[in-house]
Amino acid sequence: MSRLILLLLLPLAALAAEPPPDIAVGDWVFRAGTGRESAIIREIDHGEYSHIGIVTAVEPTVRITHATTDDDPAHPNQVIASDYAAYTAPAIADKTAVARPAFLSADERHALAAQAAARLGEPFRLVPREKNPNYCTTLIHDALTTLRPDIHARWHHINLPLLGGDYLFPQALGELPGIQWLTAP
Repeated sequence: MSRLILLLLLPLAALAAEPPPDIAVGDWVFRAGTGRESAIIREIDHGEYSHIGIVTAVEPTVRITHATTDDDPAHPNQVIASDYAAYTAPAIADKTAVARPAFLSADERHALAAQAAARLGEPFRLVPREKNPNYCTTLIHDALTTLRPDIHARWHHINLPLLGGDYLFPQALGELPGIQWLTAP
């Protein structure tokens, strides 16, 4: 009973997942969000995760760069960097998983992370492929195809009012050959 009371008194961030000990710059952190938009994304894509970010620092703390609408109320609708605890907090994450794009060298993973970090503050744009999107998956995909133009992720065609066109979901990056899961997918 005392353990339950202690858990109830802890702030939600204290219950966030811990990063795996071998997490590195360039790793990808997948998240199943708790909001309505996340449920819609998972339903459309038949995937487990609705959001993805890239590790851009591990010292002094693990930092995840990602494009989001509302993770940081002070910086809405843009590319931001969040610490691991904030990114995985139970209030916004039902579950998370960390993957390494092992098909890239360590230097390439660092370059990928640097490209994503260079886009901090850019506006979030959830638009079809042909309209220059900038959302969580395209942030990583754009940097990835700059390094490796031969990589082809699975775009998903949607026929919905206001969202018609081709979109890239986190599941597509998780399905790329050479992904090494550091935590359970």
